Amino acid sequence: YASPIFYGETILYIMALFRLVGFTILNSYRMFFFLWNVVTVLVSYYCFTKIFAEKYIGLFCSVIYSLSVYRIYKIFCTGGFGEGIVMTFLPVLVYGFYRVFSQDTESRDYKRNWIYCRADKLSKSIFITGTGTDIGKTYVSALIMKKMINENMNACYFKPVLSGAERRQGRIYAGDIEYVKEISGLNEDTKNMGSFIYEYPASPHLAAKLENKPFNMEKVVNSYNKLSEKYDYILIEGAGGIFCPFTDDYKPIYTKEIIKSLNTSCILVSNTGLGAINNAMLSVYYMRDKKIDIKGIIFNDYKDSLIEQENIKFITENSKLRLLAVVNHKDNNINIDLKNIFGE
Repeated sequence: YASPIFYGETILYIMALFRLVGFTILNSYRMFFFLWNVVTVLVSYYCFTKIFAEKYIGLFCSVIYSLSVYRIYKIFCTGGFGEGIVMTFLPVLVYGFYRVFSQDTESRDYKRNWIYCRADKLSKSIFITGTGTDIGKTYVSALIMKKMINENMNACYFKPVLSGAERRQGRIYAGDIEYVKEISGLNEDTKNMGSFIYEYPASPHLAAKLENKPFNMEKVVNSYNKLSEKYDYILIEGAGGIFCPFTDDYKPIYTKEIIKSLNTSCILVSNTGLGAINNAMLSVYYMRDKKIDIKGIIFNDYKDSLIEQENIKFITENSKLRLLAVVNHKDNNINIDLKNIFGE
C-alpha cells in the first residue's frame, strides 16, 4: 500500500536494523520473518493457554495456528507481508473477546465491567478477607481503621454484606459495623457502610434467600462509590472467607467477584493455631489462581506458643507473602505500615 494507514511502518524498523548492521536486504527480510514467526508462536501460545487453562492444549493450538495453511500461503507464497504480521495479533483479539464474555462478566449483569472504571479512580482501598469465618477480620479491620483515623487519614470502613445482624429496639443492629465504629472512633452513618444487612446468621447466599433480599453487585458498587466521593481511603471487609458465596444460581457470585468489581487489592487475615497452615495456604493458592492481588498477611489471636511461631514462619516463607502484622485479641493497636498496603 502506498499509505501506511493500512499497515503501519514501525515494525519495518526491525528489518532496517538488520540492514544497517550489514545484512543484505534478502537476509534481513528472512531474519525478520523468522523472528516474527517465533513471536507468533509465543503470542498464540500465551493466548490459547489463558483461554483453555491448560499448557498442552495451548501449545497444540499454537502449533496448529502458526502452521495454518492460509498463514503459510500468505507469507511464503504471495508475500503478504502485512497480512502475515496482522495474523500474529488475531489470537490476542480472540483472547480479548474471551475475557469480555467469560472471565470479566462473572456477575449477572454486564454493567459491572463499566463499574470497574468508575470505581478505580475515586479512592484508594484495601479489601480485608480471611482464611475462614470468625478468624478475626472485623477485629483487625477495627484496629487498622483506628490507626488510619489516628494518622488523620480521610478514611471510612465498608462492609458490603453482613449476616447475623440483631434487631434492637425495632431496628437492625449491624454488629460488625458498629464494633468498628466504636473501636476506631469513625463517625459515619451505619446505613452508608453496608449494602446488604441480613439477620439470619448463615452464609450470605442462604440469608439472602430466606429474607428474600437477593444480592446485587451494582448496589454494592454504588454504595462504595458514594463513600469514595467523601473519603480518600476505603477499608473494605468481606464476609466469611475468600470463597464465601452470595448467590447460588447457575453462576454463583463469590467474594472474588466483589474484589474485582471494586478493583482493589487484598489483605489476608489468618489465625496462628492448629490448621492455620492448611487454611492459609489454600486461600493463597486460590487467590493467586484467580489473579487477586495480595498485599500481605496479618496473623490474629497470637499467643506466642511454639506451634504458632512455627506456623507463622512456615506460612510466610512458603506463601512468599509480606508479613504485615501479628496481633492477639487483647491488642488495642496494630503496628502496620499503612503506606505499604495502600501503595504509597
